[in-house]
Amino acid sequence: MATENTGNQWLKLTALAFLLKGLALVMGWFFVRESSAWINHTFVDLWGWLDFMKRSSFGEVPFVDFSKEYPVGAGMLYWIFAKLNPGGDSTRFLHLHAVVMSIWDVANAFIFYSILVEIRAKRAFLGVFLFLVLPTFLILSPVRFEAVVLTPVLLGYRHHRRGNHHQATLWWAIGAMIKVFPLLFIAIQEYGLWCKSKTKWKKVPGHALVSAGIVLLVAALVNGPFLIAALMKNGNIDAWLATYRFHVERPLYWDTILGVIHLWWGSFPWERHASAWSSVLMIVLLLLTPRLRIEAKSVLLMCAALLFNRVYSTQFHLWFYPMLIVVLTTEEEGGRFRKLFFGLILLDLVNVLVYPFAFSNALLEIDRFEAFSARELGGGWTVLFSGLIFFRAFVLLWLMGTLWKQKSPIEGNR
Repeated sequence: MATENTGNQWLKLTALAFLLKGLALVMGWFFVRESSAWINHTFVDLWGWLDFMKRSSFGEVPFVDFSKEYPVGAGMLYWIFAKLNPGGDSTRFLHLHAVVMSIWDVANAFIFYSILVEIRAKRAFLGVFLFLVLPTFLILSPVRFEAVVLTPVLLGYRHHRRGNHHQATLWWAIGAMIKVFPLLFIAIQEYGLWCKSKTKWKKVPGHALVSAGIVLLVAALVNGPFLIAALMKNGNIDAWLATYRFHVERPLYWDTILGVIHLWWGSFPWERHASAWSSVLMIVLLLLTPRLRIEAKSVLLMCAALLFNRVYSTQFHLWFYPMLIVVLTTEEEGGRFRKLFFGLILLDLVNVLVYPFAFSNALLEIDRFEAFSARELGGGWTVLFSGLIFFRAFVLLWLMGTLWKQKSPIEGNR
């Protein structure tokens, strides 16, 4: 009987996942045909890959002949898209990308469900339902590549839960070759293991050294061929280094607290150090929460990274939503469950209200990202956009405060 019930749950999940993603694609195609400012902004990131794919199709090698602002793993992904869309047609690329990422989301939903069933079977369906229907997933996941990064994140987390810590590190290291944030899970895991060791002050943290070796090996295998090719052809690795220089020198963006301050109250030189503030805040939170489990701590640290950052893309939330859903899944019925559930829904609604909706309309009003431009040119949408930015930060802080006190064990509870 238990096997039959499990089979029924998987059938329901399959039907639900494909139905939701199918409806999202149909609605997406409808809105694309109608077109609007917010629709154009929704998939604007994809157009940044068109030149990358065009140059790749002409025989140039990314990170050797030209640069891209994403790591090598992301470049490999879009090299495959270039092969699937040899004509470089932008409309076909948009449709292809949306379908591929939607199918990838469904695969991630299955992985996530298998994890949640091990943790708490009676909440697993609710958890994966949230994973599928949160607006950020529905609107942005088809036109971003976060789904690809979440696969190694989820697989790494599953190994972590089962005590296979080096296997977890391997998967997270693979994810970090596409986007860097999975390295945070490795840091949290290793610090947590070190804190649990009774002899941590008496010996070299061998486990962490092995994990570091795994990360370096994966990085060498993925990046090495491009570095060698660049040195042989150009005598330098400038095209590869440009990725990381870009992020070090990245300018201030609109949809951040500091960006809104810039729009209303002008330039201030100390905003250049915002990344340093975020890094210090993350390190402090890591050190002050040695007993907090990886699920809650990863959400806490990622939220801290966003608060005063100079860049805040809406899809960044997809990095920590799965772990937040895991924490929610473990909570018993009561005040904390309602707080976390309400906080997740509210945060996600505000997140998509900021981008693409309020942002695209505010941009029509003020037209340019310059000091005092909101004060001089802004209208109702600019005021709404600015207010939502600060409200989103408030919700993040509120969630961080709730997670700081998180004490529910994340254990198997069938």
